[in-house]
Amino acid sequence: MRTLLLILFFNATSAWSQVEIEATPSEGCAPLKSKLTAKSNLANYFEWTIADQRFVGREVTYTFYNSTYVYVAAYDTVGGNKRMVGTNSKMFSPQAPFNIFVSKDSICINGEISVSAGNISNIDFGDGFIADGSYVRHKYTKLGSFTITVKGLNSCKESFVYTKKIEVRDNLVPTPDFYLGKAEVCPEEPLSLSTNNSTSSSRYTWNFGDGTTSTKGYIRHSWTKLGTYNVSLTETNSCGLTRSITKEITVSAKNKITATWIHPSSKLACPNTKIDFYFNKDSYKSVLFDYGDNTTSSIITDNWAHSYVKPGRYFPKVTLTNYCNDDTTLFVDTIVIRSDLKWNSIDEFLSLRLPDSVCPSAPFEFYSNGRNALSYKWNFAAEGLSNEPAGMFSLKL
Repeated sequence: MRTLLLILFFNATSAWSQVEIEATPSEGCAPLKSKLTAKSNLANYFEWTIADQRFVGREVTYTFYNSTYVYVAAYDTVGGNKRMVGTNSKMFSPQAPFNIFVSKDSICINGEISVSAGNISNIDFGDGFIADGSYVRHKYTKLGSFTITVKGLNSCKESFVYTKKIEVRDNLVPTPDFYLGKAEVCPEEPLSLSTNNSTSSSRYTWNFGDGTTSTKGYIRHSWTKLGTYNVSLTETNSCGLTRSITKEITVSAKNKITATWIHPSSKLACPNTKIDFYFNKDSYKSVLFDYGDNTTSSIITDNWAHSYVKPGRYFPKVTLTNYCNDDTTLFVDTIVIRSDLKWNSIDEFLSLRLPDSVCPSAPFEFYSNGRNALSYKWNFAAEGLSNEPAGMFSLKL
């Protein structure tokens, strides 16, 4: 039996985890009982943190009911000293046995209801209308109580039946509501407004208190003059009933920029490595990002990305101006670019994922999550591999 030696060369510098987490099974429907194994050639003692529980040992059995974060720390205790070798973490997300969503409990006559079933299912709305699909919309034309029945197979190929009772009425009162996001804005500052899609609503009317109106469910609006305005939303549902809600918004020229931050994805990198600058976006009139290498950007976005060509120390900064013309300058952490970084110089997680075994001629994927690599070189080497009917594949970095 031949062995395939797989070598991956990176044209970048990264660090790799010294402990891997293996789960058997690694996926399935909840509740998912899985055996977790910490794999490391350098460690003999392992500490696990799963949800709020602590475990010790190379192997741990745990039952996942929903998405759960798993963390393991590996130690070498030879000689009586406890020395950390590495850490790793994973998010395990078992699939729900079935995930049915019915948009409303009660609706007006001629109101629309939607059923989302995830997978293709048989959906009986209880009024004689039956449809197959993963998402179906339906209008009820008669008053009364109806039971929606959904039948199908979940993602684990298990059959299920789900039922939900709904009421079709002619006296439902709408309950309009909307979220302002801010109690104060600057003149000309756009503010996003949206309804909460109240029960069986069909028509909306906005009154912004400045002489302008809109009939859209979602809108961006700005006020030109200083003052306090009453913003009202009127909602008319398919029962023909109307209700309104009013909230105040103040337009002031004295609003300051507050609670602003910006963080780089890496403070130490090789030349030409892309660095993301994450930023808490707000309503800014203008933005000027100075990367510290004689290049700038004035694009307003959730984050910027930049690559430094030459080694050196860089001091990026960003100047923000709001619609009240108040400005502030944020100084980002110093960015160090070096061309002599070693593998362990960057806090980077590098790994390769391989299947336990494959059938002859069956294709499978090799991939790496080395995020800052500029290029990859794969070397698949095995003497006489093409003459082997099957084999055990090994990996070496």
